[in-house]
Amino acid sequence: MDEMFEPDDYLAEFFAALTALEAGEQLASPSRFRRVELDFGGETAWFEGMFGGETFGVDAGKGPRAVYLMLDGDGEAGTDRAGDVVPEVRAVLVRFGDTLPVEAGWEGERLLTPSGFLVLHGHLLNSGLEGLLPVVTRALAALKRRPPVQHGHWDRAADLEQGLAQAGIDAATLTAAAEPGDFTEGWLIASDGPSKDTVLGCFVDPDGCQLLPCLDAEGNEVAALLH
Repeated sequence: MDEMFEPDDYLAEFFAALTALEAGEQLASPSRFRRVELDFGGETAWFEGMFGGETFGVDAGKGPRAVYLMLDGDGEAGTDRAGDVVPEVRAVLVRFGDTLPVEAGWEGERLLTPSGFLVLHGHLLNSGLEGLLPVVTRALAALKRRPPVQHGHWDRAADLEQGLAQAGIDAATLTAAAEPGDFTEGWLIASDGPSKDTVLGCFVDPDGCQLLPCLDAEGNEVAALLH
């Protein structure tokens, strides 16, 4: 059921940066904005809160699609992060229209993300973890190489391990290691393997996110925003 949301102030900054990102212009450094491309392998892009979260799909159409990210903080990876504080992605925007969005709508969905890990992909929902496991495995490996979590603080790695165990996968049997730079900004794109479709994994707020339509200057729906 649709809910009414009031757009946060920082979204105006995000929308203002899209033109420069699309044109490949150099943004002021450090920048908290990124542009990537994903091929979902089908018509639907799924926002999925892993392990106990919710999943919502948007009609993105076939072919590579521009995806824009807004990082938490100032975009300078790791400089203001220490101990158990993991860099997160504050907003993810999937563009499927010909024009750039200029604002977010008011009616959308709330997406639960209790594990603090979100994946954006095009896989069939009944395919389980197949195709998503590479990015989950590298997320876990990246968390494992961070400083130990302080006593009494939430342990993201333990949460992912528990989610894998509930899916019938022993995390100790996973052999993929984190590569240099994995999730230093809170996100990573990985191939699912056989199909070569790409999956975006992001550390996000475990308290949940909002999924909203985005409109261009003429009021046409041209993108979907998770923030």
